[in-house]
Amino acid sequence: MDTSSSDNSVSVPWKQFPDTPAGDLAWRMGVGEYCLTGFIDHCIGLDRSVRQAYLLSLKPIPSDWLQLACELFCHPEDEDDEQWGEAFDQLSSE
Repeated sequence: MDTSSSDNSVSVPWKQFPDTPAGDLAWRMGVGEYCLTGFIDHCIGLDRSVRQAYLLSLKPIPSDWLQLACELFCHPEDEDDEQWGEAFDQLSSE
């Protein structure tokens, strides 16, 4: 996998299905699950700086999706609370 850039063909869950909240059952089966897992796998496969720039480019991120976005922003190397808080501040600002 090319970890140096983001892929514009990856569906962003909250943009692909804007009327489906983050916790909805639709994300656990069928096309919703495929979209969500593809997005997560894509993000995890990116180099850290590319992943963070990619997630920042998706702003504004709906409030119900901020937890996932922060986890991906920090994953896996920044799992302490301070880094997570900084990720939240960056991703939730306009």
